[in-house]
Amino acid sequence: MHQATSKCLGVRKIAYRTTCCLIVMMMLAACGEQEQVQTYSSPKDSTVAAAPFAPSNIMGAPTMTDAPSDAQAFEWELPDGWEEESGGGPMRFATLTGGIGVTGEAGGTGGTGGTGGTGGEAGSNITVTVARLPSRAGSLLANVNRWRGQMGLAAVGDAGLAELLHPLESGATPGTVVDLLGPAPVDGESKQERMIAAIFKSRDATWFFKARAELDVIAAAEPELMDLFRSVRSVETAQPNPHAHSTSASVEGGSPAIGPLRYEVPEGWRFDPQPRTARLGTLVFNGDSASGDLAITRFPGDVGGELANVNRWRGQLGLSPVADLNQQDVSDIKIGGLAGKSYRFVAAGEGPTRPGIVVASVMRNGQSWFFKMTGPDQLLGNQVENFNSFIASIHFDGN
Repeated sequence: MHQATSKCLGVRKIAYRTTCCLIVMMMLAACGEQEQVQTYSSPKDSTVAAAPFAPSNIMGAPTMTDAPSDAQAFEWELPDGWEEESGGGPMRFATLTGGIGVTGEAGGTGGTGGTGGTGGEAGSNITVTVARLPSRAGSLLANVNRWRGQMGLAAVGDAGLAELLHPLESGATPGTVVDLLGPAPVDGESKQERMIAAIFKSRDATWFFKARAELDVIAAAEPELMDLFRSVRSVETAQPNPHAHSTSASVEGGSPAIGPLRYEVPEGWRFDPQPRTARLGTLVFNGDSASGDLAITRFPGDVGGELANVNRWRGQLGLSPVADLNQQDVSDIKIGGLAGKSYRFVAAGEGPTRPGIVVASVMRNGQSWFFKMTGPDQLLGNQVENFNSFIASIHFDGN
C-alpha cells in the first residue's frame, strides 16, 4: 500500500512538473511572438539610436525607462517664410523648413567651422530637425561623435569635445552650439558639407536643433538659423526673445557693447551686424583690393590650453603644429587691465595675398576672450596699428 501511494505521488509530481513546463513554454512563446510584432526603430536622421527599453513584463508591452515628461518644454519663432511639421519619427519632435535666397555671391564667413561657401542656386531650402531625447538616451560626446561620423570626421575625446562646444550668445534660453565642417571632397563632384546644431536642456530631456547641408547653403541660411536658435525659450516663462532679429551687440554712446565688454571701433573699421555662429561680434575693414575681419568670441575655460589654441590657429593656415610655445612668437600684452597674449601667424608661401591671423587673448572670470583678425597678410600688416588701438580701448564693466 505504501509503495502504491508513493508511485501515485510520483506520477502526480511528474505530471505537475510537466504541466508547469508546458505553461512556461507557452508563455515564453507568446512573449516572443509579441516582441516580434512590437518593434521600435529610430528615424534615419535621429540624433541617437532609440532610447533603451525596460524588460517587458510577461504579458505587457515594453515601456521606455526614461521618456521625457515635458512634452513641449520649449517654443520658438520661425523666421519669415519658414514652415513647421510636427513629428516625423519616434525621436523627431518637429521638422522646420525654410527657403533661402542664395544669389551666388559670397556666403560670408562660417563661424568656427571655416569660411563660408561661394553661394548656390537660388531657391535652396534648409531643413532643421528638432529632436527631443531622454536625459539618459546618450551622452553629449556620443551624440557629437555620431554627427562627426555622419560628416565623415573622426571621433573626438572629452578634450576635443570641449573645443567644439560654444555658448549660444544672446539667446532667450541658455544653449550650446556645435559647428562641424566636413572634409573637402576629393572627387571633384560632391560638395563640402557643414552642420550647425543647437542644444538645450530641459527638466527631463535634451533638445537638439540640427541643420546639415552643403557649405554654401548653410552659409546663406546662417543668419536665420541663429535667429531661430536664439528665439528658443521655455514654455514655462513664455517670455518673448528680446534678441530675435537683432545682433548680439548693442550700441551705447556710439561704441558697441557686448555683455561686459566695451571698446572703440578704429577709424576705417565698422561693426558688421550679421550674426555669425559662436561669435559675439564682428568688425570688418577693407584695403585697396582686399578685406578682412576681426571676430570677438568668448568661451568657458581655457579651451584646451594655450598650446592647443596656438596649434588650432596654425592648422587653420595649413601650418604644422609646434611642440611647445617657444616655437611660436608670443607677446605679453594688457587687455582691459588684465594680463593677455598676442600671436601672429602667416601661411607658408610668398606674396601679399597669402592668408594671416593675428590673435589677442585674455582670461577673465574663468572665461577665455579671443579677438582674432584674419585676412591677407599684407592687409593685416597695414592694420596692426588699428588692431593695437582696438585692444588698448578694451575695458570690462562689472565683475
